[in-house]
Amino acid sequence: MEEPFLIREEQLVPSTRTWHRGQFTVELKKVCRLAAPMATVTSAQYLLPVISVMVAGHNGELQLSGVALATSFTNVSGFSIMYGLAGALETLCGQAYGAKQYEKLGTYTYSAIASNIPICFLISTLWIYMDKLLVSLGQDPDISRVAGSYAFWLIPALFGQAIVIPLTRFLLTQGLVLPLLYCAVTTLMFHISVCWILVFKFGLGSNGAALSISVSFWFYAVILACYVRFSTSCEMTRTFVSDDFVSCVKQFFHYGVPSAAMLCLEWWLFELLILSSGLLPNPKLETSVLSICLTTETLHYVISNGVAAAVSTRVANNLGAGSPQVARVSILAGLCLWLIESVFFSTLLFICRNIIGYAFSNSKEVVDYVADISPLLCLSFILDGFTAVLNGVARGSGWQHIGAWNNVVSYYLVGAPVGLYLAFSHGFNGKGLWCGVVVGSAVQATILAIVTTSMDWKKQVFVKPSKSNAYFKRYQVKFRRRRDGKTDYRARIRLINQDKNKYNTPKYRFVVRFTNKDIVAQIVSASIAGDIVKASAYAHELPQYGLTVGLTNYAAAYCTGLLLARRVLKMLEMDEEYEGNLEATGEDFSVEPTESRRPFRALLDVGLIRTTTGNRVFGALKGALDGGLDIPHSDKRFAGFNKENKQLDAEIHRNYIYGGHVSNYMKMLNEDEPEKFQTHFSQYLKKGVDAETMEELYKKVHAAIRADPNPKKTAKPAPKAHKRYNLKKLTYEERKNKLIERVKALNGAAGGDDDDEDDEE
Repeated sequence: MEEPFLIREEQLVPSTRTWHRGQFTVELKKVCRLAAPMATVTSAQYLLPVISVMVAGHNGELQLSGVALATSFTNVSGFSIMYGLAGALETLCGQAYGAKQYEKLGTYTYSAIASNIPICFLISTLWIYMDKLLVSLGQDPDISRVAGSYAFWLIPALFGQAIVIPLTRFLLTQGLVLPLLYCAVTTLMFHISVCWILVFKFGLGSNGAALSISVSFWFYAVILACYVRFSTSCEMTRTFVSDDFVSCVKQFFHYGVPSAAMLCLEWWLFELLILSSGLLPNPKLETSVLSICLTTETLHYVISNGVAAAVSTRVANNLGAGSPQVARVSILAGLCLWLIESVFFSTLLFICRNIIGYAFSNSKEVVDYVADISPLLCLSFILDGFTAVLNGVARGSGWQHIGAWNNVVSYYLVGAPVGLYLAFSHGFNGKGLWCGVVVGSAVQATILAIVTTSMDWKKQVFVKPSKSNAYFKRYQVKFRRRRDGKTDYRARIRLINQDKNKYNTPKYRFVVRFTNKDIVAQIVSASIAGDIVKASAYAHELPQYGLTVGLTNYAAAYCTGLLLARRVLKMLEMDEEYEGNLEATGEDFSVEPTESRRPFRALLDVGLIRTTTGNRVFGALKGALDGGLDIPHSDKRFAGFNKENKQLDAEIHRNYIYGGHVSNYMKMLNEDEPEKFQTHFSQYLKKGVDAETMEELYKKVHAAIRADPNPKKTAKPAPKAHKRYNLKKLTYEERKNKLIERVKALNGAAGGDDDDEDDEE
């Protein structure tokens, strides 16, 4: 079976990288692999009613007029609603699949089908009385009768579409586009055969053309349902969770109603355009030309819609997976495809503007009018392709309500009034009406572009539609320190996270922690799963370098920081470029960058340690600085800093680095309290460390650390054999003899004691 094209991201950590060339190329390939099949699928679905209109048109002008009128009415009142409602699944299923909540996909899809069926019954009631409705609107009775009969036989197609479209979105959001392609092409071939048989062989006329659409849609639904049911690719996603059904229906309508409004408002505008053209002077010419423009625009929109569906899927998957920056790259990839296809088709249309009219009419007047309006049509290609991609972004992100209000403003408050004003007040006629469409598309594109660029994509990750409304209504108590105003957690996250323009390089921290018997120094970087330790050094490693006593004082902290610095630079093969301060003089030292590579930079992390002057944490900091690390710092907290003259006394600081403060205390205690000295410094005396040799000891330790900073594994002694391990199993005779020997030994020992007592007496 086919595997999904989509790569399921295992890392749910939002990336801090905006995008780079390699990532853009990968994402562009993914969007192309989705867009090309989806453009074919959309074209095949669009051609089903078109083929029926073409076949029915061979039965006479009355049949053609009635079928064309019924097709227009059913598209506006029924099929557009079904297509629009399915936009909710692009948000729900797409983000659920990205979040690996596979069981949600089946529940969302089944709830969408169940929600569509009652709506189909309401629409069917309208279609049953279509002929009477059209007559009441002033249409020709004969044409209305043919249109009403055609719409009646389209009612089964409406129910079939209520199943087909959710299943299509179900497979699309998983990246299973090849099954969609095969099923769509198979259905198109099936429809051509059935339509020809019903219309010409059985003589059913326009009713046969409508019935062929119904049969084809149900055929399409059956083969899609069979694939979903029996394919191993859908094994984890076709499940149904009855407990979530009601909440899924609510979420479906929450996103589906604005999505349907987005699509219907756009479709209805073009129908209004055609109706308005009938009120212009020379209505036959104006209506014919605008119909040709609308047909050409629709053919191009089919391709743009394929790109939009691919972008919607990738954006939804990436947002569900917690990758907002990858979602932005998907948008850039979609816009790149839009630019290529829009420029190509606009250029092709402009080159062929003088002959394209002959594909629809033999009238020289119509052909010339089409050539005259073609530049506006080329501009529509560019704008509509752009808005199609951004509408796909809106559906994938769950912004359907923004898209719906945008269409109201751009088309009905700006585009339609401008078009009607130019057409009827300034005499631009059909060109004026189409200018209104272009202006509306430009306003729509501008608003969508502003919304897309100004949106905080990181916030979109956490608002997942897979969570019920009860989740958002539930009261949640904030952290105590946040309620008390003691900790700004957002500032803390900004502190440890890297900037966006640093190409996803980790922001390293020099972490120093103290225990009663040890000092811990680490180079770490932040991750949502926990800190990642790049290198570490401990004070209990210092005995390997010759320091066996005083493992928690200022001098030991310096050695631990020095060990960590040399270790991490050795790991990065930068130890020869950045040797640091070879001799600790106590003065402040900062590493200078070389021509080849910049120094390794880290930020000091002291945790809950009080940063008082002379604290041991700054001894570790000084060791890391002398070891060659680049750590932003000030000399105000080093031991030896004079608060009065605001200067660092390097001699005092050097004294601390080499254990001089310990040496002075040893001398003082030995003179004043010799007994306490013997107790307090017993380990020093046992290891032969005295006050006079303290500085030489630390110099040797520093040299040993620089010579080999690599971690050394301590040899563990072999475990002692357990006395009960693998004991030989004794026989009955052996156990009996052993017991007799023990009894004799005990008796012998008791007899010996009695003899001793007799001798004493």
